[in-house]
Amino acid sequence: LLFVQLFAYWLYWICIQGESLLHMYQLRAFGVSVEDFTRYNIVQQALSIFGLFVVMPIVSGWMGVHETVLLTCITGLSGVGLTGAAFARNLWPEYYVANFVAFMYYCQYAIVRSLFTKTVETDEVGKIFSALALIAAASPMINGFGARAASRIAAPSR
Repeated sequence: LLFVQLFAYWLYWICIQGESLLHMYQLRAFGVSVEDFTRYNIVQQALSIFGLFVVMPIVSGWMGVHETVLLTCITGLSGVGLTGAAFARNLWPEYYVANFVAFMYYCQYAIVRSLFTKTVETDEVGKIFSALALIAAASPMINGFGARAASRIAAPSR
């Protein structure tokens, strides 16, 4: 069970590193300028902060929803939102609404860490968190190869 959780955490980090290609995708698909992408990114980060500091405590603390159920719901909504964004034909409303559905995307990292503390013994939490830090540090290097390959594929031929 622990290795399955670590693998899922690694997949989350690979997906988050994929956002380094987001501006290139928006530029090619919709012609988004750097200024517009910056505004979009600010709104997306503000929604994520709102989800982490307002929605999460309400749902998990006051309503008593277990972390596993919450993680499943957030991962499902993120999948729906990211899939909808991939197939959006217009920037507004399709692309933005699809990304709004996935605004709790960044909250899954906090939930996974919380679940890890409940899965292992108390004296093993430091080892698990060091493994999570290793995954977080290694995934940008691993994803760098994929990003370079994707940029070569998406580059216009000359």
